Formats: sequence, C-alpha cells, structure tokens
Amino acid sequence: MGILYIMVKLKFDLVEEYKKFEMDIQLEIASYFQGLVFQKNAYLLREGHICEGIYYIDKGCCRSFTHSENKEITTAFSIEHSIITSPQSYLMQVPSLENIQALEYTEVFFLHYDHIQYLLQKHVVFNDYVRKLYEKIFIDADSMLYSIRSESALQRYERLMETQPYLIQRVSLGHIASYLGMSQETLSRMRSQICT
Repeated sequence: MGILYIMVKLKFDLVEEYKKFEMDIQLEIASYFQGLVFQKNAYLLREGHICEGIYYIDKGCCRSFTHSENKEITTAFSIEHSIITSPQSYLMQVPSLENIQALEYTEVFFLHYDHIQYLLQKHVVFNDYVRKLYEKIFIDADSMLYSIRSESALQRYERLMETQPYLIQRVSLGHIASYLGMSQETLSRMRSQICT
C-alpha cells in the first residue's frame, strides 16, 4: 500500500469544513449555488465544452469519462456529498477532454467559475476551503494513476472494494472495469474467483 493511498484516506469533508465559516459567509456562498436536476444518463458536461464550475452532488451518482480508440474510459465516480468537475477544463477554462454523466437520477448544486473567483477574492477562509478541495481532487487523481501504474488488476479491484464498496451496487460492471483499467471479462473472472 503506497503513501498516496494513505493520503487519500485523509478525508476532506466538504460539509464539515463549510460549517466552520461564519454564518454570513455561509449564506453568501449559498446564494451563488444553483440547484440542478439530471435524469439518468444525462450529461452535466460534454467533451469539447468548457467546464463552467463545480457540481456538489446532493443526491445521485455521476462519472467522468473520456474516449480512447472508440472506447469509453471512466476516470472518476462521485456520489452524494462530494463534488465532480473536469479539473483541467475548469481551472484553465479550456474545452474539456472528458464528459460528466449522471448514472442515476441526480440532484446537484452548481457553483459557477466566476462566482468562485469572486468569493476567492472576497473571503480568505474561502481560499483555504477551495485550496483543500483542489488538494483532494489532485490527490484522488494521483492515487488512481499510481494504482494503474503499480498495482495488479486484482489489487486495484480489492482497493476499490475496500475504499468504495458502494460502487458495486450503483455502477455497471462495464464502468467499473473501465475505471480499473481492465476489460469487463477480466473483472467478471476476478469476481468469480474471489467468490469461490
């Protein structure tokens, strides 16, 4: 188990950190959130479009994915009380290389890039909050890259079962296999071997 895996276990709790703000700052930030609803399989972001903000998932499950050689490659999953965005597109305000899709009925709170920039300039405490959020996004992505480069398919699956077991109940095996960097057939074989 690598250092990156241990670092990911250090949770950044969005809600608990938010509650530390003074009430007037909480209310101001909340005033910029826009409630949105996405039906199953709807896109929050399409490849080639600029990611205009971050999505806080209040209810539901989403995935990020990209295309490679006519295959979909799942890059992330997000569920309730977490965020999803296209980090490169959002931070650089350039067209996204990935898609974000609702995997089930999903309710989100959307915070636009311009509002985030305004709040960053106005409130030092919001700067700390967003920095921690960016650090978590970076660590999660780096941890997944580390896993793909250095762990076996079985180790990646076992780690997923340890850290995100709920995904098996909510996400198709095809999406999970893609996320783990293996074929669906390999994942099915592994699961049957583990069960026997």
